[in-house]
Amino acid sequence: MAAVDDRATTNEDTPVTTNVIANDRDPAGGIARLEAIVTPPESGLATINQTQGTITYRPGADFNGSDSIVYRSVDSSGNASTATLAISVTAVNDLPEALNDTATTTEDTAVSVAVLANDTDVDGDALRITGVSAGANGTARISGSEITFTPKANFTGSEDISYTISDGKGGTAQAVLRIEVTAVNDAPVATADSATTTEDTPVVIEVVANDTDVDGDALKVDAVTIAPANGTAAVSGAGTITYTP
Repeated sequence: MAAVDDRATTNEDTPVTTNVIANDRDPAGGIARLEAIVTPPESGLATINQTQGTITYRPGADFNGSDSIVYRSVDSSGNASTATLAISVTAVNDLPEALNDTATTTEDTAVSVAVLANDTDVDGDALRITGVSAGANGTARISGSEITFTPKANFTGSEDISYTISDGKGGTAQAVLRIEVTAVNDAPVATADSATTTEDTPVVIEVVANDTDVDGDALKVDAVTIAPANGTAAVSGAGTITYTP
């Protein structure tokens, strides 16, 4: 019995089935039979089909390179012989993996996030950001390995930013960066007022009527900071000043 070595080629993560007894010879003219695997592969799994005379090799996840299987076949007289199935596993580009990110900033404050820090590529390829898309509540731009988000004026709440990464070899992946924008107290805007009165007659002026607060807070007069030169002014209510000439 003369078992002859075999060769097979497959791609990374792809099983391959080889008829290993097709080239084995029985000197008596009989049919060789695949009996067993003598030495299993180092970087994958192998199973035999004795009826078909085949060995199916399944490479380990992401493995590429050379592997081998030693098998034994027997002839019709029971004589055994061993041979080697040499397998070449060709590398293929694996897609990168992009994981979602979170960050926090305060109202009216831009934030830069290193979104690639938790993204991976099993092939070890260098990753880069190739696309970014923000919603209606701010703008997002690529800054090297970071995404910089600038919220709209006075926006608070959550904003989701979709981004795409590439391994430079055709593999891409997408993830989402969620930004939480926390509120800060905005100063109210005081608008100048005017009023008219007659001589010796006090006048009450509702000075906060035309003042605004972007946060919607209720406004009140705290104090008169500069006194009038020709009379007196006093806070006379939550939103009024009384001027006495």
